Amino acid sequence: MEETQQLRLHHVQRGSNVSTLSSSDSPASSNCAPVFLNVYDMQLGEYAVNHYTYCIGLGVFHTGVEVYGREIAFGGHPYDSSGCFAIDPKGAAGVMGPGVVLRRSIYMGTTSLSKQQVQQLVDDLGLIYPGNEYHILRRNCNDFSGDFVFRLTGKRTPAWVNRLAQIGTRSGAPRALALGADNDAGVLVRRRRRRR
Repeated sequence: MEETQQLRLHHVQRGSNVSTLSSSDSPASSNCAPVFLNVYDMQLGEYAVNHYTYCIGLGVFHTGVEVYGREIAFGGHPYDSSGCFAIDPKGAAGVMGPGVVLRRSIYMGTTSLSKQQVQQLVDDLGLIYPGNEYHILRRNCNDFSGDFVFRLTGKRTPAWVNRLAQIGTRSGAPRALALGADNDAGVLVRRRRRRR
């Protein structure tokens, strides 16, 4: 791989939809690059839910995967194109707003993939994770991060990162969310009464 080769990623920044990595962003070893899972608290309005739930392994989190000096994540939009985007490492708060606060960065290991191979992987994942298929419980940034980390390192992300969404999925919440916020409580109550 040529040293001047650059990694193209969809980038969330005014005036640009492509981000590149320069050779100065390379790790010390040319054989491998460190991979980090950056975990952010998602504060819901004035409520810092994670302050109360983190100690029992639950929370509302956003995650991104840091590799080769960029953080790659997945988010929703109304188009049938890649939902993958790149930001500066640990920079989600600057892009997603003040309710997003970095909780911790978890070292997940290293990848032996080159920048070019990582770019190809991001492009491939962009086909699997289009923005219009984002769902807060069934197909979210944590699902993407888990998939991406596993493909880079062969390791699984911590279960607590997406546990609340998994609980919500098992509880029937996706169906309720699909019916609309005004209908949720009434539909769930009627359904439970019918089962009894």
